[in-house]
Amino acid sequence: VPFHSEIIGIPIFSVQFPNSSLIVLIIRGEQYIVPSGRTRLDAGDVLLILTGSEDERKIAELLSRMKS
Repeated sequence: VPFHSEIIGIPIFSVQFPNSSLIVLIIRGEQYIVPSGRTRLDAGDVLLILTGSEDERKIAELLSRMKS
């Protein structure tokens, strides 16, 4: 998750990820987190996302949207 992303601090269930995508693991520093829908995303989180290639661009755009 980029440090300027608008999704920082937002629970996963509130982010408009494609329905066919699933965040299966978050790496936060040296922690490995199996997320739930209520897990909040932090700047610098590394997400392991299962998705189809058709949704990769949409996910990249969601993650890179800057805070206003």
